[in-house]
Amino acid sequence: MSSRRIKEKEIQALAPLGNMTALENEHVIALDGIAVIVHPENSLSTLKKSQIRDIFAGKITD
Repeated sequence: MSSRRIKEKEIQALAPLGNMTALENEHVIALDGIAVIVHPENSLSTLKKSQIRDIFAGKITD
């Protein structure tokens, strides 16, 4: 199970088990989600999706 697409190296290693890129071999079992929760006294009142992305990517650190 993985939260990403299969890598080429993995496709080759698993080839004896069948075609790992075929639709019948891929099953979505969950979707990821993020809840952004801050303290009520935080002076920041809004964030854009791009800012949240940059925070989680480590581009924004303060």
